[in-house]
Amino acid sequence: MRGTEEVVQRVRERTEQYETLQDNNASRTGGMPKKRVRIVLLAACLAVLSLGVFSATAGRGYVNRFLELFGTKNDTEALKDAFIPIGQSALFGLYTVTVEDIIGDADNMWMEISTDYAVDAPDGWLNLDKTLIWFSLNIEGEIIFPKDVIPVSTWWSCSPFIRDGKLWYMYSLSVNRDGELEHNIDLGHMPIRLTVTGHDWNEKGREFTHVFTWENDYTSNRNTVFVNQNVGNCTVTQISTTLTGLEILTAAEKKTSITVEYVKLDDGTMLYCYDPFYDTATVMGSSRTVWYYENGLMISIYNFSLITEFHQKDSDFSQVVPYDRITAVAINGVEISIR
Repeated sequence: MRGTEEVVQRVRERTEQYETLQDNNASRTGGMPKKRVRIVLLAACLAVLSLGVFSATAGRGYVNRFLELFGTKNDTEALKDAFIPIGQSALFGLYTVTVEDIIGDADNMWMEISTDYAVDAPDGWLNLDKTLIWFSLNIEGEIIFPKDVIPVSTWWSCSPFIRDGKLWYMYSLSVNRDGELEHNIDLGHMPIRLTVTGHDWNEKGREFTHVFTWENDYTSNRNTVFVNQNVGNCTVTQISTTLTGLEILTAAEKKTSITVEYVKLDDGTMLYCYDPFYDTATVMGSSRTVWYYENGLMISIYNFSLITEFHQKDSDFSQVVPYDRITAVAINGVEISIR
């Protein structure tokens, strides 16, 4: 396809710049006097310097409870070392609100926020149409960008759930490439500010607000492979994997779509995508797609979750995909090797 070689080269150069900045961020000293959380997201090794050792048993416990929410089972070992306790609490009138833990990589973070407000509802995502609650939270997360880093837009979501009869919230924060802007943000080395506002409707909507802050300091591994593979209606130029996500870049002369049928692991196991069809005009499934034009070509960036979007054949449950074991990705019927 005309121009794809130039696009591949530019993507390669930008990725090298990104990795260089990651190294610079990792070695940067000073910064904001926030609580520093030392975390290393590796498949088998974790050091939590400011909070002490987080045991493997505790890690598996966190993973199991987290994955239950998403209907995901199996392979908790892949994530057990990724859960890092934050443990910051504040009193909101009669109730205590705690930022319990985080899991993250370069582009995405999940945060579990607990309260001790009791709810008469089963464990799982809270259905507000069926369950009335008199205490609720509004959560706003943001990245505190250093002066030498260009700010980028972010995606976020916040969902209440019940755990052991108490009200919890799952808050996610992701950085966005936002069209032609190529960001060099690594959440592993960014201060985070979480503004939580609580409303107690038993006290006529009395409002409480607290700002939680901490500074991430973890290594976020990212595997990137540059390819120039035609898959029918477009050319795949880059495939990247992180602890929680799969990212695919394509180039085409017009708006197009891709179908990701499965990922293959190093033991030959194939894990299939629940919603394999993604369109650059009307995004299908649960992932995001952004695009921009370069050298007369439309560059599309497709994002898939390795926590919630893949499953074994004939299984009703999602399965965590170990990103460092993916050897191939099938796109539009073409299996592309990435290692």
